Amino acid sequence: MNPKQAQNFLYEWGKRREGGLGKVLLLGAGIGAVGGLLFGVLFWAASPNLSLNEDEIAPFLLIYARAVGPAPFLFTLALPAFAGLGAFLAFYAWRMMEGRYHGLINAGVRPASEKPVYTLKERMPGLIVVGVAVLVIIGLIYGLWWELNRGSL
Repeated sequence: MNPKQAQNFLYEWGKRREGGLGKVLLLGAGIGAVGGLLFGVLFWAASPNLSLNEDEIAPFLLIYARAVGPAPFLFTLALPAFAGLGAFLAFYAWRMMEGRYHGLINAGVRPASEKPVYTLKERMPGLIVVGVAVLVIIGLIYGLWWELNRGSL
């Protein structure tokens, strides 16, 4: 990390960490819950005739599953699981960024007073990576569209 990147990181993370860990955990859990909701909707849309295989469900869950039915059971499992995963990943990212922040501060790097401005030459490696990722995603979406239209999927 060059000095300009270090100053930019300290500037950006200094602004983002003002809300505290609680805000980050709630944001991560919220994003995870939305992901769990989308997972449940996609799973339910893919197999609308959900049924429970009672031999594979733990007894304490079986009572609940019988009471609410398959679809609500799916959502009551997916939402908290994905919310917990989102909160865990947010906590992990927070710890990594906080460690880097304190490491740079202890090394004597001072945050910039204003956000540093990058030239196109300094931004080029990141732009190339994003461009390649976009092309790969477009190719995958096109391949999926192609296979769906041919009737292969």
